[in-house]
Amino acid sequence: MENSKRDLVRLEYEHPSMGSLFRVVVYAEDSATVSALVQASFQGLDSLNLIMSDYLPNSELMQLSRSSGVGEYVKVSEDLKDILKLSEYWYSWSGGIFDVTIGPITQLWRRAKRQGKLPGEQYFERAMSAVGFEYVQLDPQKGVLLKKPNMQLDLGGIAKGYAVDRIFDHLSANGYPICLVDGAGDLRVGEAPPGKEGWEIAIQTYVGRDSTLILSNRAVATSGDFYRSLQIDGKTYSHIIDPSTGYGITTSRAVTVFAKDCTTADVLASVFSVAGPYQSDLNDRIPNGSQVMIFEKAEEETEIFSIGTKKPQSDF
Repeated sequence: MENSKRDLVRLEYEHPSMGSLFRVVVYAEDSATVSALVQASFQGLDSLNLIMSDYLPNSELMQLSRSSGVGEYVKVSEDLKDILKLSEYWYSWSGGIFDVTIGPITQLWRRAKRQGKLPGEQYFERAMSAVGFEYVQLDPQKGVLLKKPNMQLDLGGIAKGYAVDRIFDHLSANGYPICLVDGAGDLRVGEAPPGKEGWEIAIQTYVGRDSTLILSNRAVATSGDFYRSLQIDGKTYSHIIDPSTGYGITTSRAVTVFAKDCTTADVLASVFSVAGPYQSDLNDRIPNGSQVMIFEKAEEETEIFSIGTKKPQSDF
């Protein structure tokens, strides 16, 4: 875009999808052109939801899940193929902490939240028997094979970040690099707005206040039990599930990740919500340009850990 930044105006758009409200902010001179681009991006977002949702019974993801255990490959769309390839990579990178086959356990916890009690141990055992990305076979020609019966895929730890990147890349590729895309707290920002050093981003922590950061050309994702947790028999379980146990984590932990793209930030926020700051093998392999901030609360004290190679401007 060759226009001077001082000629640009701030345009804002919102759209509900993936169970969340997506927000786009763009600085541009031509509102009609931008509006058309954003609306096209929102249509693409709705298409991704129809592919990746585990709430819509006829989504492509749910149809694929229903093929589990039949011993046949299923052809899938390019978008689903792409996100499953990414999920396979992050499963390997995290040593199984990030696992999109956790759907059977997710369903148990959703029912536990409705009923206010934990499922019986036999339900956990049955669900856990169908969890593990090693039971997923990806073939470039044949498609996807789900080897075990009763498998269900859950892309909740990656889909919103992936969608944010798609919208951001669409706007940037069409000449609008001064933009912000927010998918329910999964954020990606481009170049700084006119007259600013960067975008002002508020990050929620356990230290009693939000912290405001000034960022540009970065992605941010935050994960924690601020709003979504379950109390049963005096114990608090997060909505974030540890695939190794099948239980929601019980440590009060907030994780904020800064990365080059929102897919990476989204996944790392999920991984370190489970792993915490003590997994040195993971800490040593944080992708270049990424930083993980972990706020861990014990009684009235909050410990703050910073992991990674690039520290953003902040006042943590």
